[in-house]
Amino acid sequence: IHTANIPTMKKIFLPLLLIMIPAVLSAASGVTELEGSFKLGPSIILITILCLFVLVGIAFRAKDTNDFYAAGRGISRVGSGMAIASNWMSAASFLGMAALMYGSGYHGLSYVVGWTGGYVLLLILMAGQIRKYGKYTAADFIGDRYYSQSLRAVAAIIAILISISYCVGQFGGIGLMFKWVMGVPYAWSVVIGGTVVLAYTLISGMLGVTKNMQIQYVIIIISFIIPLFILAFKFDYFWLLPQIGYGAVVSDIVTGIPLAETKQLVNSLGHEYAMVPAPEYAMPFDPATGQTFYQWIAISFSLMVGTAGLPHVIQRFYVVPKSSDARWSVVWGLFFICILYWSAPAYAAFGKVFSANPEVGSLAKDAIVVYTAQLGNVHPLIVGLLAAGGVSAAFSTVSG
Repeated sequence: IHTANIPTMKKIFLPLLLIMIPAVLSAASGVTELEGSFKLGPSIILITILCLFVLVGIAFRAKDTNDFYAAGRGISRVGSGMAIASNWMSAASFLGMAALMYGSGYHGLSYVVGWTGGYVLLLILMAGQIRKYGKYTAADFIGDRYYSQSLRAVAAIIAILISISYCVGQFGGIGLMFKWVMGVPYAWSVVIGGTVVLAYTLISGMLGVTKNMQIQYVIIIISFIIPLFILAFKFDYFWLLPQIGYGAVVSDIVTGIPLAETKQLVNSLGHEYAMVPAPEYAMPFDPATGQTFYQWIAISFSLMVGTAGLPHVIQRFYVVPKSSDARWSVVWGLFFICILYWSAPAYAAFGKVFSANPEVGSLAKDAIVVYTAQLGNVHPLIVGLLAAGGVSAAFSTVSG
């Protein structure tokens, strides 16, 4: 590591620990029903990807303060868009989005609308202005914009609190995937994941982190899309574009699938499944469960505003050369994000059918993306790649 980086690393090490330790401890105390055991192929994939992240961090380690905090302000529009998408598509998006729609049906789409809508606000109101100021953090921007050290301190405290809360979910996702792939106890999975993230972040700074995010996006989107096409092909649901063909799956959920139909199979856990009619799954609003139109709008609006204020999202606008690049990077980022968000409802629908047996459905709703592929008898290596994609999504967000 360049000696000029040592003071910078000392300054950033304590804030990182302040964020990481509470988040790791909180995530490690979580309870999960996901059953895990050592799987050779998926474990090799996961370990290879983790080693790749560390090697990229070393290869692109920061040489000065500008590299460490802002990646030298030399990231291209498309490259920054990939990093934005990867940084945003956390374990909450990769695993949680499908899980949300798996449990809530149509109502879960309010989260998709809110989170993507937040990037529209960023594009119109914030991206160009934030880059124009040329600072390193959101707290710097607030302090200089309003000429107030007090506001700078408040912004820094809020950013740390948001980061801790956000990291809890990411470490939870890391723990789920490590346990499923390698059979490592959940608490130790969280600690190992946190250690790897901390290592390559301190080594590389924002330059290496951004390069890793670009690689992580490729891993995330490939690992998410391939099993979906395989599932759609195996079960004859318009495999050429399952993001559209899953409408037939929703129809089966609403009308039910009798055991006598040819789609009745034995899943990889040994349970026969048949879908009983569930018309409420496709209902836009259900006042009986509190899923009203006004609640749908309230969730969407809250998430739009919340997305625009997340520190790890705002941080991405400092790494491009100029203001116009910041705005275009949001456009590219939104495009890359939508590829995954367009696919998540299909996983939710497939998962609803495959886990119709209550015993199967109770295994791990939070990991329904991985379990959907497993229940659909997708090859274990592909399922392992899917799990590695979930880890990549969590790592990308935590490091950002």
